[in-house]
Amino acid sequence: MSLVAARSGLLESLRDFVKVYRRPTWGTCAGLILLSESANRTKQGGQDLIGGLDVRVSRNYFGRQTESFEADLDLPFLALPNSGDDESNKPYRGVFIRAPVVEKLLPVSPREQLAEAAKEDTVVAPSRSPGNVLAEKMVARPVEVMATLPGRTTKTIQKLSHTSGNDKAEDIIAVRQGNVFGTSFHPELTRDARIHVWWLQEVRKFIGSRNTLELRLPET
Repeated sequence: MSLVAARSGLLESLRDFVKVYRRPTWGTCAGLILLSESANRTKQGGQDLIGGLDVRVSRNYFGRQTESFEADLDLPFLALPNSGDDESNKPYRGVFIRAPVVEKLLPVSPREQLAEAAKEDTVVAPSRSPGNVLAEKMVARPVEVMATLPGRTTKTIQKLSHTSGNDKAEDIIAVRQGNVFGTSFHPELTRDARIHVWWLQEVRKFIGSRNTLELRLPET
């Protein structure tokens, strides 16, 4: 994806969209990798990143194409408070295809993640300065863990080695930081539109916040 964006002359424009103007942006699977500030297990020669999420991701964490899977996910952010709607609280069926996971939450930084850049087989996104007051607020927000998956890989290793370990280990599969949202799985491959509905509502909130801020700013 990054190669296509670079060859199409879109990569820098995408970085401006996400990191300078901090527009609402959602990436799934490979999109999560692109939106991360750091990625390991990269392809030979590295991979250009857009950035926007202060996290390190691990590519192809669950294995090859043949090891793709589906799983029921608990996504609390989809639940409607005090609604009594069982539909909003039911598990979400996640589709994982050569999926990445968030390996580490990084310190919030508007600059390049230099400690990550020093690591072998790790690439980082270039820094971009926020373009306005709202963008500065967005970039200062911490990363929120939106969803986890019980340690699928950990349990597989324990089974093969006949050992016990931390059964509560969980893999981070969805994160958000201000205007940027990323998921390891593919909601677009299901008939369940709940995440898309939620995201459109979040975009509306963002637009409302931007309009309110613009009204408060003095005219120049």
